[in-house]
Amino acid sequence: MFALVQAGSLSVFLRDRRGRSNLTALDGTPPHPATPLIRHHSHTGFPVRLTTPPWSMAQRDAAVARGPHTSAYSYRDFLRQELAEMVDRATWIVLPYSALRHLPNLRVSPMGVVPQNERRPRPIVDYSFSGVNA
Repeated sequence: MFALVQAGSLSVFLRDRRGRSNLTALDGTPPHPATPLIRHHSHTGFPVRLTTPPWSMAQRDAAVARGPHTSAYSYRDFLRQELAEMVDRATWIVLPYSALRHLPNLRVSPMGVVPQNERRPRPIVDYSFSGVNA
């Protein structure tokens, strides 16, 4: 949270935190019609287009109060380790809800874990539960 306060705004914090893209530089690849688009998104990020109406503050607060899927409690240590690794790789940013609560297009979906047969568990975000992705 300190870094967010230091940045002065959420947009500055996210821009500074984003860092280098994980996408390939595409240098030396054969020409392809999608290359300019991929190069553009590697610098700006991918847009998210929502088709559902914006949630009210009460909807957002209720989703946060509900908390994660029950499977997250059973795999608490696993999820902490996974999220820490994703934060280290800059693929995720974990912020307090209070820093994001005001965002008009915010949707909140519960974290969960899907056990895998003879493999490590798989963390998920259940977008179908909250109606983000029916």
